[in-house]
Amino acid sequence: MSKRCPSKPKDLLKIKVTGVEMEALTAVQVALLTIYDMVDVATTSSRMMQQNLAMYYSGNIELLEDAIEFFPHDIKPVNKPTTLLWFGHASNIEHLISFIKLGFEIGDQIRLIILSNEAGLKYFSRAQLNSKAEIQIQLGIWSPEAMVHASKLADACIIPINNADPKKNGASSNRLITALVLGLPVAAGALDSYKDFEKYYVDINGEEFRVLIEDPSIFHDRVKLAQLEVVPKFSVQNIASKWVELLT
Repeated sequence: MSKRCPSKPKDLLKIKVTGVEMEALTAVQVALLTIYDMVDVATTSSRMMQQNLAMYYSGNIELLEDAIEFFPHDIKPVNKPTTLLWFGHASNIEHLISFIKLGFEIGDQIRLIILSNEAGLKYFSRAQLNSKAEIQIQLGIWSPEAMVHASKLADACIIPINNADPKKNGASSNRLITALVLGLPVAAGALDSYKDFEKYYVDINGEEFRVLIEDPSIFHDRVKLAQLEVVPKFSVQNIASKWVELLT
């Protein structure tokens, strides 16, 4: 996305870079890179994307996180079986499918709510799913309203990650912070943008994930702490003020 902002004596061009795959550039991405010489400031929403972009652009790169569009939600009592929420773009579906196959154990009884765009749900529906667990799956189209509704049904959120994927290792902390805002304990992969928030979530590949499945309420205090210490930093008002500062 690009935006021209009038300034004197010349126009100031700023570009927000949200997902450039640095290993294998498409024609569109090559075209984007060709205009960087005209850019005064580029912005990214994660440190890793900032580092990735710096390999191709030597100008000023500012880090501006994504704002969270939800207000903090209260934590609710847990269900049986444990209900997990996954939400994300179609490009993340493959990581979810892999986790369903390998991330659970014999005897696990899980209800899984999946919210994505239409392409993501179609891709998931065509996948051959095999899991050691007994999983009830509910699919839905992502929307802000659907997110709020699903968060009221869910006990925790899962965010499986593949850090080896160059298209995804620069993703922002948006999904993690959103889940915490919605009052859900989170089990997530070790994405670079999550490192600053390690004390607020569970390693999805570690032993604590097993504890989370058994009793998500054990991790409610982490959610409360995150809502107190972290969430305000990602409010629309706070992020908007950073944009105003950059643009003026």
